[in-house]
Amino acid sequence: MLSRDQYPMPIIKKEEGTCSHDVACSDCKRVVNWLLHDTEKKSQYIRICPPQNIRCGECHHEYQCPYCLKLASKLRLIFYDKNGRRYKHGGTVVEVERFLAKVLRHRFPEEVSKGLRIGLVTGYYAPMTLDGVWLTAFEKGNHTAPGLIRTHNSWTFKIDQLRLLLEQCEKSHRRCKRQDICHVSSGEDLYLLDLHDRRLVLSTINTMPYVCLSYVWGKMQNILDCRKSRLESLMKEGALDNPDLFNPPLTVRSTMEFVKTMGERYLWVDRYCIVQDDHYYKEAQLKRMCQIYASARYTVIAADGTAADGLISWDSETDRSRQHSNIWYSDETHSILAGVGLEENPFENGTWDSRGWTLQEKLFSLKTIIFNNGMVLWRCHEQFWQQDFLYSSNTHWRVFQPLLPPPWPSLIYLGNLALEFAKRELTFPSDCITAFSGILTYLEPHFPGGFLFGMPELWFDIALLWEPDDRFLEDRFQQDEVACVPSWSWARWKGNINFHTWVMATQYVVVDENMRPKLFDGPSFSNFSKKWKEFARELTDSVPSLTIPIVKWYRRSNSPTSPALRDRPILNCYNDFKHNEANIDADPPPPWIRYDTPDGYMYKIKEAIHQESPMYKCPIYSSDMISTISEDETIPLPIIYGRVKRRFLRLGASSGIRLKDVTSMNSNPNVMPNFQLLSLDKKVQIGTLTVNVVNQETVNETSATSKTIAARLGLQIDGNHSVIEVIVISAGECSCKDSGATMYFELYQWEADRARVSPDEVYRYYNVMFILRREDNVAERMGIGRAARDLWDEEGDEEIGVALG
Repeated sequence: MLSRDQYPMPIIKKEEGTCSHDVACSDCKRVVNWLLHDTEKKSQYIRICPPQNIRCGECHHEYQCPYCLKLASKLRLIFYDKNGRRYKHGGTVVEVERFLAKVLRHRFPEEVSKGLRIGLVTGYYAPMTLDGVWLTAFEKGNHTAPGLIRTHNSWTFKIDQLRLLLEQCEKSHRRCKRQDICHVSSGEDLYLLDLHDRRLVLSTINTMPYVCLSYVWGKMQNILDCRKSRLESLMKEGALDNPDLFNPPLTVRSTMEFVKTMGERYLWVDRYCIVQDDHYYKEAQLKRMCQIYASARYTVIAADGTAADGLISWDSETDRSRQHSNIWYSDETHSILAGVGLEENPFENGTWDSRGWTLQEKLFSLKTIIFNNGMVLWRCHEQFWQQDFLYSSNTHWRVFQPLLPPPWPSLIYLGNLALEFAKRELTFPSDCITAFSGILTYLEPHFPGGFLFGMPELWFDIALLWEPDDRFLEDRFQQDEVACVPSWSWARWKGNINFHTWVMATQYVVVDENMRPKLFDGPSFSNFSKKWKEFARELTDSVPSLTIPIVKWYRRSNSPTSPALRDRPILNCYNDFKHNEANIDADPPPPWIRYDTPDGYMYKIKEAIHQESPMYKCPIYSSDMISTISEDETIPLPIIYGRVKRRFLRLGASSGIRLKDVTSMNSNPNVMPNFQLLSLDKKVQIGTLTVNVVNQETVNETSATSKTIAARLGLQIDGNHSVIEVIVISAGECSCKDSGATMYFELYQWEADRARVSPDEVYRYYNVMFILRREDNVAERMGIGRAARDLWDEEGDEEIGVALG
């Protein structure tokens, strides 16, 4: 038997009189020899360096190995030559070092520093790789040759596999069955594109099976949409063939053709199935997005580019230069196919998964066909398949995790969804609530009292305490725009938002480490720094960190039937029944039932919506309170009112970082723009403040001063400090007796020192808000902080009425 070095090297023939520069380098020749002649039939990993330079024996010019370049293109890598010039291949750029660290560390820890490996597959039962390029060889003309990778040409693919996957999913996947996830009537009107009669039809969700499209619109203009003036004409047969009524971009046209080829008749596309100038109908449809996508037979995701780019690898109109064949090497007798094993997140660094609107579409789509990076993928809650491979995988990190309803009104659950949304892009700032409204509709039955601009009314005081997690938060509304979303709502701001204080709501519920994590914290469990059981145990053992309501907030609304404005109190009742913990003689309010447990009296909701509803330490609302709220059908204005304590203070120097990382959703505690709050007269510190409007153009990445803040906001400067207006929004306290116990949030050094000098080692404080007045005297939130209660009260304050917008 010959050794591997004795295998004859394959030579790619050239036409006479030409220099095609397509001879393989020595590394790629070894790969080909191994695949074509090795009889051991096992996986192996070899080193792939940056594309090798080869000197042509005829023209004496240097060229890069074309087979190295093919692999680089498939892996979407960049390489640098000796002069520092960069070679970029494919769409998304991934640096070699990052790719090595992320992909290979868990599998080849001792080899990470030696270079990139490429998987070679020759066996029929070879497993699907998590990442990298896989190569497999077969004889030409042998269609039953063993292998993992299927052949596809430059611009087509067979949809038989997709039909089979859809059939298998609908027949046997329990988690992919249609779920009534929302308490929304399924009989409401729904417009659909009828691909058979070529018109718009009126239906309901349960009447006709349909497919949804999820895509990025981009900057396209002069494209018609669905308007009341065109609605009647669009519903006539053949209307979709009339360019004066219907001129969709390439992605929509491609999807219509693809869906019809799949055997479907009806397609839902937001721009054409929602009447854009019917305000009340549009608002109702946007709130039902959760149900619309969850009820679809499947969703087509156009993750490549925008609406103008089409479905890459499907539509013949699409630029074929962006597509590829997976034949890596071919000679007279054999071909070698290259298949790309996608990363854990196939949308990473893509435009589609960075847009605000696509979050809810991603969460509520039970079955998806994805067009991404020139490839086609299938993803549902139990199975994953990609175009290069013959077989599907049920590996847990590849499938979409279902969005399960929370068993209690969990602020952690909401915070994880809000954190993901806040980092996404929106073309129109006014969409910052509407693009999240489907998620809020889904959560509303589990949050008594509902939401006010994304803030749960039940936990309103705690919800107001969100902070920036980075030095820079971007106000989605420009200074000259009229903001339709208030400054006190997290939804108005773009960037990494810190919701660590929201964990304080868990003190009212009995946290069970056996509770399924996805029910407790939602779809983004990775935001936590602790494993679930350890985190649940720490929450159970935590020392009390209380938020105490002291302000009665009112919301102002418009009535759709009357021009008169209406004010009603915001629910904010989480602490109203705290006395029930000690008062066992009083009957709990409905719908609560009291239980006598070894750990004391506990409460549970009678006939709870969720079958895994936990025990509570005390009731957090009553049926009477909720019934009053549910009868309110007014439209809220972005303003709340209340009577608050106020003081004018000085903004001092930075007061440092937190003592340690918190165990909740805080992912970046060391760059918090935190400042001292100083008294106006004595100039002594009375608290700390986190400012959420520090602008990158004004403040560098390592330091910030009160003068730079003042310059950014146009504040009055008195000496070396700017004078700011600060109001009290709630009270709080945190025990520091047990230094080893976890707190619901982390104190700053100055605050911890204040607690230690207290006789009972409890830090008592006010939650305060730094506000700035608009021309109409409405105040806007510019920062949030805490002030020591004794120091605040020492010099006195005044009580005022404030309109907070």
